[in-house]
Amino acid sequence: MREVALSEDIGASRTPVREALIELQAEGLLEHDPGRGFIVPRLSERELREIYPIIGELDSLAIELAPAHDAVLVQRLRALNGRFARARGIGRTTADAEWHDCLASGGGNERLRDLLRTLRRVVQRYEVAYLAKDTLVRRSVREHDAIATALAAGERRKAATLLREHWSGSVARLLAVLAKTDAGARP
Repeated sequence: MREVALSEDIGASRTPVREALIELQAEGLLEHDPGRGFIVPRLSERELREIYPIIGELDSLAIELAPAHDAVLVQRLRALNGRFARARGIGRTTADAEWHDCLASGGGNERLRDLLRTLRRVVQRYEVAYLAKDTLVRRSVREHDAIATALAAGERRKAATLLREHWSGSVARLLAVLAKTDAGARP
């Protein structure tokens, strides 16, 4: 996408459009190619292997910081997981992000929550590909439920372990999705 054309398409001046594109580039969501403008980078196995474990550890840290038993948090997680289970299309990505954000809020550490939000924006492109598969959504719903159940029982360590497994398992499953996508894109 080119800055001038995008500005014209949305009816905005170039300065805020340029600033938004630069911010998206800084977050890794766009790359700048001087000859072509801004482009969306391809999904990368390397990026996936680098960022998912970081998110998994930080998400787990949020659980470990949460109170030993927080019935309100568990209730909210279960309600969001139900919404996630019923969601379709891009709504799945939004519902999953809301579930993880709610989980991160349980620890009360706003810096950690903001950092996780930033990292989840980077992986959102991967999540769209992952959550397009009904079987993977059902698996995530079950894993979310197991995490909430452990929290309801006051088992934070178990919940943190389940969450780490959720993220690491997602890497393996998403790599398989990417491999199929790449194979289908070849002539």
